[in-house]
Amino acid sequence: MKGITPAEPAEAGIHPHAGSEPGERLDDAAVAYQEPAAFFRAAARLRHGPPVWIA
Repeated sequence: MKGITPAEPAEAGIHPHAGSEPGERLDDAAVAYQEPAAFFRAAARLRHGPPVWIA
């Protein structure tokens, strides 16, 4: 986006990770997806996995 610095979304409370280290963001994402990942692993084991599109 033009005219927006990386710090502005964090200051506005829109994106809490602006300005953080890339590894920290990956750790946060991994924690957020632990429960859905377990669900999809179980569904796949039972051959009941739904199609998922993440954009």
